[in-house]
Amino acid sequence: MLRERYFNPIHLLNNVNALVIYIVNQCVFRGWFEYRTQNRYEIGNGITRKVLFGSIGHVYYKGVQPAQAFPTSGKATYKGTWDFVTDARQGRAGTGFTGTAANVGSNYGAVSFNEYDSIHTDKSTGEVGHSSELEVDFANKSLTGTLYKNHKKLADKAQERTLRYKVKADVKGNRFQGRVEAGNKDDLYFGKDGNLEGGFFGPAAEELAGKFLADDNSLFGVLAGKREKAADEKTDKIIDAYHIDFKNLNLTQADNFGDARKFVFKGQTFSLLPAAGTDTKSFLETLKYALDGNRTLNLFSCCSNLDYLKFGTFQTATGEDKDGASFFFQGERTPVKDIPPGTAHYKGSWQAHIISKTAHIWSKSPNNKEGGSRAEFGVDFGAKTLKGKLTAQDRALPTFNIHAQIEGNGFTGRAKTRDQGFILDPGSTANSVSVHLDAEVKGGFYGPKAAELGGVFHSNEEGKDKVGGSFGAKRQVSVQ
Repeated sequence: MLRERYFNPIHLLNNVNALVIYIVNQCVFRGWFEYRTQNRYEIGNGITRKVLFGSIGHVYYKGVQPAQAFPTSGKATYKGTWDFVTDARQGRAGTGFTGTAANVGSNYGAVSFNEYDSIHTDKSTGEVGHSSELEVDFANKSLTGTLYKNHKKLADKAQERTLRYKVKADVKGNRFQGRVEAGNKDDLYFGKDGNLEGGFFGPAAEELAGKFLADDNSLFGVLAGKREKAADEKTDKIIDAYHIDFKNLNLTQADNFGDARKFVFKGQTFSLLPAAGTDTKSFLETLKYALDGNRTLNLFSCCSNLDYLKFGTFQTATGEDKDGASFFFQGERTPVKDIPPGTAHYKGSWQAHIISKTAHIWSKSPNNKEGGSRAEFGVDFGAKTLKGKLTAQDRALPTFNIHAQIEGNGFTGRAKTRDQGFILDPGSTANSVSVHLDAEVKGGFYGPKAAELGGVFHSNEEGKDKVGGSFGAKRQVSVQ
């Protein structure tokens, strides 16, 4: 039985006798490694439980910078490699594997390297190693392809290639999911079909990587590929994901695997939806997840009426010691071709953290109470303009006025306080600090036919008042 394991960082090779092969593109790491063991006895209560001998193989892939934009049309070929590890099952020896001990694949599992003696290794004379050839149809959101073993090429003869698997998957967002079909159903090691999943990486999905597991858990594989980017290629933004830290108000691009309802933290995904069995949904969800090392991840997610974008706050803690908090924002963009004509009105909420140049702090969370943190927008898709106002809780006048230009399925502009500024604490007679802010705004339209809009605003220039925040709103339906 194979087990899938994750390693972070990848290289966990101190004090072990190991072989490592990996490829590195811009955004994908893929390969295998093998622990070479000698006789090892596991003892429990004075009784020998297991006697282990041979190598323990692992394969991995790790992708960074999940794709946030995709080509709008056409097809592309991704070429790369793939690796595998098999289970150990007695009676399957003698099928071409070689290793440091006898009966690879029978007494212990085989990895890709155990076929090294029979694969081609010279790129100048033929296809090498275990190669992947995958085609993505961006218009129809599909992925197909093949995984080969490339045999040694003999002089004056055509190179022999063994089709190990056919690949077929559907593309959703920046992820794909489907099946691998065995090329030879009678093969003792590669004869079982399996489930496949993976993702696209790089600014415009230049690379992909994934994993598959045989239906009977007899083989686990990883694959990767890279495409050439066309000079005149047009791309659409498909996902937004940002973080803004409270300490310095730095805005950074974050990872997201194509689902606004799932928060990604250090490669792991966490649901932003209410826990299973919860009868009602509050406007702002409070969620808590256990991490390694007695640490916890605390999430505050808005809003229950938004399906295609989420924003809020996250913070990690170890016991009673809390790390610095940050805002997050993420959303699934409306395809450009589905942006509607005409005008629209949106209502929602917002959050912000302000640090004045005199180090005074003002921070508010979103809420849907009357007189709460209100966001309101008017959009003219024909004129490609957006106007909005963000009004703080218990305030009558807008805190920020937003003016932005629409391009495709997104917009950019400015969020400014009024000429008189924004008073952080109007109830204070001793210290009524006023801030003057002019922040960059960037955001987009999310869900079917621009059902929702949202974005971030940010300004952290030294020596001036600073702000970081985000907003989300839902399109209002006119009552006839």
